[in-house]
Amino acid sequence: MFAFPLLSPTLLAAVMTFAAGQRTFTFEAPQVTAQLGVASAQIHGLVWYPVDAGATETPQYVGDSKALFDAGSAAVDAPIATAPAVFPLVLLSHGTGGSARQMAWLGIALARAGFIAVAIDHPGNSGAAETTVQGFTLWWLRPRELSLALDAAFADPSVGPRVDRARIGAAGFSLGGYTAIALGGASVDVAAFHAYCAQHPTAAGNCQPPPEFPELISKMNALLASDPSYAKAMTSGGGDVSDSRVRSVYAIAPAVGESVTVASLRAISVPVRVVFGTNDVTVAPPQNALRYASAIPGATLMTVPGAGHYTFLDTCTADGKALIPGPVCTDGPGVDREAIHAQVARDAIAFFEKTLGP
Repeated sequence: MFAFPLLSPTLLAAVMTFAAGQRTFTFEAPQVTAQLGVASAQIHGLVWYPVDAGATETPQYVGDSKALFDAGSAAVDAPIATAPAVFPLVLLSHGTGGSARQMAWLGIALARAGFIAVAIDHPGNSGAAETTVQGFTLWWLRPRELSLALDAAFADPSVGPRVDRARIGAAGFSLGGYTAIALGGASVDVAAFHAYCAQHPTAAGNCQPPPEFPELISKMNALLASDPSYAKAMTSGGGDVSDSRVRSVYAIAPAVGESVTVASLRAISVPVRVVFGTNDVTVAPPQNALRYASAIPGATLMTVPGAGHYTFLDTCTADGKALIPGPVCTDGPGVDREAIHAQVARDAIAFFEKTLGP
């Protein structure tokens, strides 16, 4: 089994010597956005990065008219830290209907520990922008979107020159967890996925319409009948979407496990760590986290007692708890979401320090 030591408190304190910077970035991917039914060719994202200690961080939030989630604190548009010359980079992928900013709890922690973290709003599948049937159903295109985001980060004049291109990792939550593992080599068998959902139409988290898009099935069927290119995409997707630049993968409550071929998982050669909560009833661990971890050679597993699926979203504000019903903002008795975020972030930092090198 692949093993790595957790950082000692002393070493962790030495590593976390930076403040966190944050800036937006945009790149164009017209072929991807067109296939996903998105009007704009632009893909938007966030970069968190190390800035020199003492920079002023300000509170960040998720929400338009009201702040619904606490997205940590960061020094917006501050200059990147003066030293060292280059930093490792971790790609971050949000869950279904989420957003780049929903990965702030991890991205900011990585930045303070000396990593550049790059997240995008997956086109058509993000609550931060236009949502489309294609964006929610052609989810196996997501890894390609992250590869394009990495290209854009390399080309960015303020970030690209400071990236150590030999030290690239990927991390994600839920559908983003699948996305990260796919960058490491997991391949989807679309026919097998459709067959699974036909047999298990109420499978939580994978085959049912997500709460963000309750009318998805009816709209999907209408689009299948009216758009031959979409119908073809729904049956011909999947395959190898790996990115050889990604050297290790950290997957949090990864989804769509039954769609991924065991053969592709067994062929993954990069280090993979899988994290899941014991109270996850949204994306069942036996078909997802545990399936990934058991099939990937050397994969390690971290179990978070009491955590539900949405525990790995940003922490809700008081307004968020009042306006968003159900488990998105409400964890089980005794569960401290911020403490779990800190625990998982420490674990992710230790993993990437080991697998990407100091």
